Amino acid sequence: MQSLQDIDYTALTCTIHGRPVNICLYEQVWDDGSYIFFGYRDENGPDVTIAGQNARLRIEIIPEGAPERTNPFLPYVKPGQNTVSWYENATDTLSAAFAFLQDFEENRPWLVDGSLNSRLEEFYSHEDFVSLLDIFLDIMEDERMPASKKTEQKILVFLSLLQILENTHIPDEFKYEESDFFLGVLKLEEHVRELIEEAGSNPQNFSAHFNETARHLVETLNTIHNDHRNVARRLVEMPSEDEREIILHVLEELDLIKALDKNSIEALLKIERELQLCRIIWETSFIDWQTRLDCATRAVNILSDAIDRVGTAAIESRKRHANIPDLTRFITEINNQLAKFDKTGFTGMIALIREQFHDGTNEAAGIGLPAVEIALTDEISLHTLLVSVTEKSGKISTAFHLSLSISGADDLRHMYVQIDGGIIRELTVYPG
Repeated sequence: MQSLQDIDYTALTCTIHGRPVNICLYEQVWDDGSYIFFGYRDENGPDVTIAGQNARLRIEIIPEGAPERTNPFLPYVKPGQNTVSWYENATDTLSAAFAFLQDFEENRPWLVDGSLNSRLEEFYSHEDFVSLLDIFLDIMEDERMPASKKTEQKILVFLSLLQILENTHIPDEFKYEESDFFLGVLKLEEHVRELIEEAGSNPQNFSAHFNETARHLVETLNTIHNDHRNVARRLVEMPSEDEREIILHVLEELDLIKALDKNSIEALLKIERELQLCRIIWETSFIDWQTRLDCATRAVNILSDAIDRVGTAAIESRKRHANIPDLTRFITEINNQLAKFDKTGFTGMIALIREQFHDGTNEAAGIGLPAVEIALTDEISLHTLLVSVTEKSGKISTAFHLSLSISGADDLRHMYVQIDGGIIRELTVYPG
C-alpha cells in the first residue's frame, strides 16, 4: 500500500529578509489518525539579523480554509468529542489482541489452526464413530422399518458404539467442549435418553436387552461427557451467575452490532463499543475458545481496515496540496512586516515590555498579562522569531512569536511573546 511519505512534492524557493528560504508543506498526523494540513512553512529556518539581533527565522503560512483536518471516522464520534479515541488506542488494542492470539498459537496450536478434531482422531476410531452415528440417525428417521427391527438394529449400533467408546482414551489437553467428538457424544446421549424415556412409556416396543444396552451406553456417554466438561472447566475459574449474566448481555449486544452493515452510519458510530465488547470477550477465560478467537480476530480486522481507510484519506489529502501554489502575496506581506519589525518593531516592543513590567505589575498593560518583573538593566536577547501569516475572508494578518532570553544580574530567564496587530497578546516568562 502507498504511504504518506510516497507522495512527493517540490519545495517552493523564495527570498525572505534577504535569505533564501525553502517553503514546504506544513502538516501533521495526529494520534487519532487525523491528517492536518495547516498550510506551508519554512524547511530550513535560516539565521538572520533583526534589529541587530542574530536569530533563527521561522515562517508559517496559513491559507484560506486551513487548517484542514481529514479523518474518515471523525463524523462518527460521540457529540462533543474532538478525537477518534478508539483509533488513538489502536496500538494498545492491537497489542492485546495479538498477545492473546500468540498465546493460543504457542500453547494451543490445534485450536488456532483448526487441527483439534484431526488430532483427536488419533485417539479414537473416528470414521467408525461417525459412521455409526449416521446409521443410528437413519434408523431413527426410517418410518417404514418395523418397530421390532428398529430395536434390533439400535442394539447392534449401541454395542458397536460401546466398544469404540470403552476403548477411547483422549489426553486431557485435547478435552474441549467444542470438539466434534464431544459434540457427537452430547448428541448421542440426548437421543439415547429420549429412547429410554420412550421405552418406559411404551415397554411393549422395546426388549429387556435394549433397555440394558441403552442404559449402559448412556452411563458411558455421561461419564465421557462429565470428564470432558470437568477437565475443560478446571482450566478456568467458573463464573458466578452475575458474571455469566453480564457476559450473556455482552454477547447479545455484540451480535446486534455484527448484524449491521459495516459501512452504515449506525455501525460506524458503534466501532468503539464493538472493540470494547470484543476485548471483554477475548479476555474472559470461561468463554469458549472459538468465540474468544473470533473476537480477537475481529478486532484486528476492524483496526486493520481502519488504518487502511485513514491512510488512504491522508494520502488523498496530501495529493491535493502537494503542488504548492504561488505564495507571492504572502511572501511580500512577510517581507514588509519584517522590514517594519527590523526598523522599529523590536526596539518598540522591548521598550514597551520594560515600561509595563519593570515594577513587577501588569496594571499598565491592561490586557490580562501575568505579573513579571523585568529590571531596566536586564538584557533582553532574541533567539527565534516565528512569523505567522493567516488568510481569512480574503484578508491577510500577521503575528510574531518571539523566543527571548532575559539576562539579569543574578539569573537567566526565557520569555515567549506573541505580538498581533502591534499589540502584545501573550507574554510568558520561564526559569532559566
